[in-house]
Amino acid sequence: MRLALLGFLGFAALVGPNADAGPPTKAGKVVRIERRSKRFGGEPRVCSVSSTMVGYCYGTQPQPGNTVSFMDATHTLGQATIDKADPACKGTSNAMWMVHYRNDAAVDFAGVDSATGLLDVTVDPHNAKIVAVDEVPRNRPIENATGFDVDGDGRRDLEFLAFTCDDQGEYTVASLSATNIPSTCIEMWYASGQTFERLHADHMSNCY
Repeated sequence: MRLALLGFLGFAALVGPNADAGPPTKAGKVVRIERRSKRFGGEPRVCSVSSTMVGYCYGTQPQPGNTVSFMDATHTLGQATIDKADPACKGTSNAMWMVHYRNDAAVDFAGVDSATGLLDVTVDPHNAKIVAVDEVPRNRPIENATGFDVDGDGRRDLEFLAFTCDDQGEYTVASLSATNIPSTCIEMWYASGQTFERLHADHMSNCY
């Protein structure tokens, strides 16, 4: 359904702090202070959760029993356990899942419109947080970029990007209407020395 894609793009625009992080900065090559690269096993994925313990995950379908570590712009909120994950988007490909969680750890999600978390990533249990993204790789749009500091050192370790794209997975400007549903690409990048390297990419076409 078209609302699924609208919801996805809305989520991508809201989860990161870039909406209120000051004047937009230009896209371009990501340059950062030299640091030891983190290696991520598995497939890091981004998920959301609301106060009703329902949300979305993006990428490969999560499995019941998987845990997601949620955070905000200041600290780690805690973990929730996935109870089930159903397709949220019908079409030729699917990388968006409606997820129902169990709050086994009794995390206080009351009053949370939408918290953001990471699946298949080990994070600091207290100090992981969402951080601003000031540059993005390969001329991707910065508006829908979300940065994650997984160890609490104040620097981005992962970047989640969401954007409308063409069949080759490159960013393109496209309008969303009842007769035009553009493809959506989601990508996860990780810090590697002075640059970011892409971990994986998913392409959702004909999402309805």
